[in-house]
Amino acid sequence: VIKKWNARDKYKPSYYLGNTNRCYYYSQTDSIVAHQYLALTAEDQSRVHPFLCGFNPTDKNCVNHIKRMFDWYPEVWEGIGELLLHRAQLSMLTNGEQARANHPALHSVYELAAGKNIPVQIHSDMGVASNREPIYLYEMEEAIKNAPATRFIWCHAGYNRGLVVPTAAEEIRRMIATYPNIW
Repeated sequence: VIKKWNARDKYKPSYYLGNTNRCYYYSQTDSIVAHQYLALTAEDQSRVHPFLCGFNPTDKNCVNHIKRMFDWYPEVWEGIGELLLHRAQLSMLTNGEQARANHPALHSVYELAAGKNIPVQIHSDMGVASNREPIYLYEMEEAIKNAPATRFIWCHAGYNRGLVVPTAAEEIRRMIATYPNIW
């Protein structure tokens, strides 16, 4: 995502929490990453593992963007993500529908990733700071369960700096024991 620089603001925002302006999905991200990667030496390329993420995960057309990026830059991509889905403060600032791991628009993305044998890296919080229950854990679990051929990298295991879920460690152990496609 990228932070919108509103006309009323004298200074360009430097961080997504820097002001109350909205964020939006920035599709040029993937082309920028691909061009930078291709400009590296072969030795440096061997040390970089580009993932693509410049799409709106609530748009059922998003898989077409991913296919296009693979067509345009076939030797670049090693994964999809980091998808910023149910993510505390960022979710409240992002325009449009709430992105979530079990969103119908992502089903075809997960199928594509499985077919290409690449992982999908997801940042999806299991809850919110104001509630000690893992109220959003089911979103990630449904995605993982319904896409067993897809390898998921669950960033921070659904945790963030403001979250306090007393059962988090138990839930994470249960998820790892239940689903061999979660990392």
